[in-house]
Amino acid sequence: MEREIGVFSRGKPVFTTRFPDFDMDRRALGVFPEKDILLSGYCEKEELMGNQTGLVWLQKNKGQIVMFAFEPLFRASTHVSYKLVFNALLLPRTE
Repeated sequence: MEREIGVFSRGKPVFTTRFPDFDMDRRALGVFPEKDILLSGYCEKEELMGNQTGLVWLQKNKGQIVMFAFEPLFRASTHVSYKLVFNALLLPRTE
């Protein structure tokens, strides 16, 4: 998968992360660029998304969750973002 991909976002919030609790693991997997975010179309308040987390993985005990701040399966999204969803669905079990 490429290091940088284009994704479709329609006003969804970005994530603010903090250090996880002692029994939790958290990783910021995707970050929006600091500037020049818009690839095509229209964008309002682009500066609010700059350098913010857009994809987060969390684990606590035996549970895992992947949170998207964009719509990876939207009809106008790039097909390369589908791989993110498939990888999230096929996460290995934790013991």
